[in-house]
Amino acid sequence: MTPVNNNDNGGNLAAQPVDERLLQNLFRISSGPDQGKKVPLYDGTIEKYNGYYYAAGTGTSGTLYRSKDMIHWEGPVRFISRDPATLPKFADKDRTFTEYGASDFYYHNGVMFYGFNSNNLIHGRPDTMPTDKPLFHHSFEEEQFDTGIDLQFMVAHNGDLLYLRKANPAESNPNTGEPLGGRAGVWLWKVQSFFNERGNPGRGLAKELLHTQPGHWGNINFVNFEGPEMYYHNGQYYLLYAANQMFPETGLYETGAAQAANYDDFTNANKYPGKLLARNLERLLLYYKVLLPTSEHGSQTYTYTYDQPAAGWEGAAFDDSGWKKGEGGFGWPTHNRARIPSIYNGGVTNEALIWGAPKGPAHIWTRRTFKVDMVPEKAVLRHRLQGEGNIYINGKRVTSVKASNRAYQFIEIPAGLLKKGDNVIAADAVKLGTNPNHLDYGVFDTNGMPVEPDIIGPTQPNVIKGPNGFETWAVYKAFWNSVNGQGKDRLFFWGDEMVADGVTSGQSPGMHFDAFAPTFEDRYDSTDSLGRYENVPEGVSVKDGALLLDATGQQKQVLLKGYTGANFFLETNIRFDGQAAGELGQAGVTVWYKDEANVVRLLVDRDKRQLIVSVVLDGKSEVKTLELPYTFKFLEEDARVSDFAEQYHTLKVYKNGSRLFAELDHYKLNNDKPVLEDERMAGPGQVGLAASGSKVSMDNTVLTTGWSEYKSYMNGWDASWLVTGDGLKSPAGGKALTVKGDRVREHEFSVNVDSVNLSKSGEAGIVVAYVDEANYIVAYTDYADKQHVLRQVKDGKETVLAKAPTARYTIYGHSNYDGQVQKEYVYDVRGVAQISQAKMLWTAGPFDYLNTTFQLPESSSSSFGLDSRASAEGKWETLPVDYQARGKGDYHIADFKSPVIASQLRLRVPAVNNRPFSLALREEISSRNFYRTVRLDGRLFVWVNHQLVFNTEDPFVNKPAQAGLYTNNIEALFDSITAFGIGEAAK
Repeated sequence: MTPVNNNDNGGNLAAQPVDERLLQNLFRISSGPDQGKKVPLYDGTIEKYNGYYYAAGTGTSGTLYRSKDMIHWEGPVRFISRDPATLPKFADKDRTFTEYGASDFYYHNGVMFYGFNSNNLIHGRPDTMPTDKPLFHHSFEEEQFDTGIDLQFMVAHNGDLLYLRKANPAESNPNTGEPLGGRAGVWLWKVQSFFNERGNPGRGLAKELLHTQPGHWGNINFVNFEGPEMYYHNGQYYLLYAANQMFPETGLYETGAAQAANYDDFTNANKYPGKLLARNLERLLLYYKVLLPTSEHGSQTYTYTYDQPAAGWEGAAFDDSGWKKGEGGFGWPTHNRARIPSIYNGGVTNEALIWGAPKGPAHIWTRRTFKVDMVPEKAVLRHRLQGEGNIYINGKRVTSVKASNRAYQFIEIPAGLLKKGDNVIAADAVKLGTNPNHLDYGVFDTNGMPVEPDIIGPTQPNVIKGPNGFETWAVYKAFWNSVNGQGKDRLFFWGDEMVADGVTSGQSPGMHFDAFAPTFEDRYDSTDSLGRYENVPEGVSVKDGALLLDATGQQKQVLLKGYTGANFFLETNIRFDGQAAGELGQAGVTVWYKDEANVVRLLVDRDKRQLIVSVVLDGKSEVKTLELPYTFKFLEEDARVSDFAEQYHTLKVYKNGSRLFAELDHYKLNNDKPVLEDERMAGPGQVGLAASGSKVSMDNTVLTTGWSEYKSYMNGWDASWLVTGDGLKSPAGGKALTVKGDRVREHEFSVNVDSVNLSKSGEAGIVVAYVDEANYIVAYTDYADKQHVLRQVKDGKETVLAKAPTARYTIYGHSNYDGQVQKEYVYDVRGVAQISQAKMLWTAGPFDYLNTTFQLPESSSSSFGLDSRASAEGKWETLPVDYQARGKGDYHIADFKSPVIASQLRLRVPAVNNRPFSLALREEISSRNFYRTVRLDGRLFVWVNHQLVFNTEDPFVNKPAQAGLYTNNIEALFDSITAFGIGEAAK
């Protein structure tokens, strides 16, 4: 048993072994001559077609990489030529054309579209992508597809076709031709086809959704606003974007998100107050102790010289009184479209006197001193040395660098180098010709936490489902310790709110698992696949790597051998034999089978363009037909693809007890409402594939036991629990425990738990594993004791296995954007919370874009303070605090003299150039908690609000179990529930 105390370390597990299932990040090549190397992709795209994920973009230069599981990548495979003789006539006007970067792969109507900067389009035959010679062509030869950058294609939940892109500040309004006034934005078009180029009447009028807001966190150093990625989930639309200047030297390029009820409802008011994907420095500073800050959050004092010093200059005893003293860091150039916030050069602006400038000094020697009260167990050096040089601590060399490091790095300081009392860190650096150069460094005590890489620039996200059909992933570009590449992290939904579990690396604490595999997967690579099905009829065979069903004479069906389920995700890829599809041309899945008198099938009718819902219950047959979405076609009707062969189309089914949801490719069928609801099929049944009156190939079939439900779509729980429009409500009095789902040996389960008002007593949480009424484990929040509790019932006997404090730090963004003249910052707390402390990291230094030099606030001013209120309609109450100023580059601490129960806090500052860069609240306990558990390899893991609080042996290892919900003397609301079994392939 390993309980995790989150009081001091944020709930992170600092000393657990990292095994092969943990997410390492940075996509890597798993086979071939480049095995082990990182995929040379950043600012790219990812799409899934017929069982493979395909990735390409900036860095791959017209080649693609593919993966079966989002973990193991193979490639490169060239899919479009860079030969000038093959390019469109206009390509030579764009020097970045053959980078084929900043792109979007999107499969639609039998065509794989690939859009790329700035903005261009190619298209290809999807069935050739698994080969060594994918067939792709430029879609336009005379004129480019569009202007702007960062395009995206999307199918809305109602079948509308959407095209999005960034409009650059120098562009004109796409509708009126009027100048955009120097702001960047995300624009959307409803189109008739993704082939519709600029000026095509198939494009509707454009609508600007989001745009630049000077003074918003996303626009404090640059006008930039780009990288739109729209995503639909559970009745809500999410629009992710990248903002601030993009270069890693400037350090502030991060990802935000907005949320709206419909795709064209977005305005700037829909932006989340905080960041979705943020660099990890500000998170680490909450737990690391700053011994010597770096200069990104304001200048730091250095002693330095440009003249060769005497021997021993790097040692603690060296007399540096003859050296210069000034504000650092150092380097040239000072700007890369935006000011590099860590360069001060001692206040010197004459380039002839600046180290790193072409005519400036070639060599610099620097020293800084700092005190250590207690030698840390583990300490790290954080530096960005862009040039050639060495960094020393107390005369001992820690690292040597000869590189153009564009971002910071964390490296562990060897034990024994730091000492109690005064310490000296010293560095020398030689500029690398006329290349950019930079020098800045700091020292941090990790407080026992792992040494993570410095992660910056997590942007240009793509959102995609994982291989088991339940996980949602954000795939993004970033720098890990100054190494750029492509990575991914899970996205969760805390109620409606999209929340990222990251950004992370292989060294990040908290057990971040890589993509889990499905329960069942068949790629039909050999005739052995037939052995996985029962009663395989004549006319069913494995041919050309697919399952062939010849049902031209009569209906054919194959059922998975030995599997029954009530709740699952099922995916198969269907390819009709074109004109020889058969008289009916129907194929799909059997989603529930007891016998021929009790069976439910979903079949796609190719010729009639319908979804056939065939129901036989108690021997009575009923057929329901649903029209396929109005923009769906089996093959795009365009001369450019008239010679394309029939392609695979992906049919996905989510069965949640009595409800069936279905998707076809990117289309939500029936406008994302159930295609069938019937309590008689709520229980377990067999599952399989079916065809009727057709000849059809099926490939890459996937099944994952589990379910996902939200709001009023809850079902299958105990009758005493009330289904509402906001989720599932527990009984108010006494203990209430309800479980659901097919029993599995390993699973993940997550749910948003909201007690609405912060209760003084009661318990609310989850059932981690339920074997029977005498054997189960619950994890819950004890509101009276302010503890998370893990409690076991085994053979009827109750035992508390572990407890962990509910206190946590949460970084919030302010919700009351008011331009550049803001003196009040309002923070909306998730739920109602008891708050005892605020930590504030202040913006400092010049920001040219805002024409402002930010300074630390005068904390003794009567205009400085914190207020709270219990609700948005309530009255602000001033909070008495003890304020600890920590200088630049560290969080200042405001300890509340008495904890306060609040849903909002307000920070008041004396001047408009006092701006919090990051604010974190210490929440002793909250009314709202997102619970997640994983049962895997004989262990149970429990996270609350993305913090790992428990890691214990599974007392019921290998016993099939369910998961569920738990309360005791409290009424709580449960929403956004996801549960799935973990497949064997995950190991």
